[in-house]
Amino acid sequence: MEYVVFLAVILLILILPGRTRKYTGNQKYIDRLLKKHRCYQSKHFMTAREREFFRELCRALAGYPLLVMAQVRLVDVVQVCPGFSEAENRRLFRQISQWHCDYVVVDQQDFTVRAIIELDDRSHLRPERQRRDTLFNLVVIQAGIPLHRPRSVKQVNDVAASIIRHI
Repeated sequence: MEYVVFLAVILLILILPGRTRKYTGNQKYIDRLLKKHRCYQSKHFMTAREREFFRELCRALAGYPLLVMAQVRLVDVVQVCPGFSEAENRRLFRQISQWHCDYVVVDQQDFTVRAIIELDDRSHLRPERQRRDTLFNLVVIQAGIPLHRPRSVKQVNDVAASIIRHI
């Protein structure tokens, strides 16, 4: 028995530093790249279509106690319900941790989420995106947040009217 424990400890000593070194090596490589090269550049925030919808939505909601936020992480407005194991909680969180909402409409005073808006385009017709959209819809519905999925900027007034009706 002592022999097995001794071997296990030796294996851990040999394996763990290799894993740490690999991560450190990767980090050092990134550090060198950043010091030697210009690795990043700015880009437009949102697509032209998303910016147009944003401007029109802000106009349509002007005068109401609401704020429009753009490109908000879904996990910033929903959370996993209590009662799940740590592993389940982690899996449920990771499922949505990289997803963003195109727009989140919040109450101006207390920042309560009033609606989530996803401006759908042709990319939402792809099978892998449809699966993601189905899960996204389910998450938002379970959280009790109204979800709007306009396909066109022309639908902005309909979306705004629906949000206003529910405040």
